[in-house]
Amino acid sequence: MKKLIFLFVMFITLWAYASNVDAQTFRVEGNNYVNIKTSTRETKREKTGKTYTDKDGKVYDMYIRQDGRCYILKTSKNTGKEYSKNLDEDLSRHVCRELGKQYTYVKKSKS
Repeated sequence: MKKLIFLFVMFITLWAYASNVDAQTFRVEGNNYVNIKTSTRETKREKTGKTYTDKDGKVYDMYIRQDGRCYILKTSKNTGKEYSKNLDEDLSRHVCRELGKQYTYVKKSKS
């Protein structure tokens, strides 16, 4: 029974190692580590060529996602990190019409 448990543990260990061999997310170039794996959420930022002015008078470049949603990049006052803020659906639809793109975003229902 001990041999069977030992073989099972060895099999799981080897399987886990073999499945992670090709999952390296970086490569070494001298003293520099270069990321080679991108996030699945990461997409190319496409500028619309238009700007958005918020209620405080700050002007931001507008970006558009593949599904037609427009957003701006803002910086958090507390942490200093950059984040994307989605713009109104009506504005996104209007920009899509102007750019000749199709607005395909569908809100996910809460169920």
